[in-house]
Amino acid sequence: MNKSHCCEAMEGILERGQSTLIYRPITRSYSIREVIVNKKTISIGASNRITFCPSCASKLPEPLFDKIDEVLEKEHNLIDAWSDDNKNKIPAEFLTDEWWKKRGL
Repeated sequence: MNKSHCCEAMEGILERGQSTLIYRPITRSYSIREVIVNKKTISIGASNRITFCPSCASKLPEPLFDKIDEVLEKEHNLIDAWSDDNKNKIPAEFLTDEWWKKRGL
């Protein structure tokens, strides 16, 4: 197994995609979706960031929310890059995990 996450359990959970656990490669962030159960319906609520793996208790890497904005501003002069006016100017590498892997983050 080519391990991208902290443990095989986390790999399996994320690979199946049928969990409340979410991994966002663009920002290298992990969160858990809130599941709301009301008598006859189940809905998905907000997601809450997690800092430790629920399977092995390893500390997860710091998410890159601020860093992506910093790099877009510094390297591409995109201030408020995710605004409607600018999001079409974001280079393709920033729409995947390529941007932070390329920079050794």
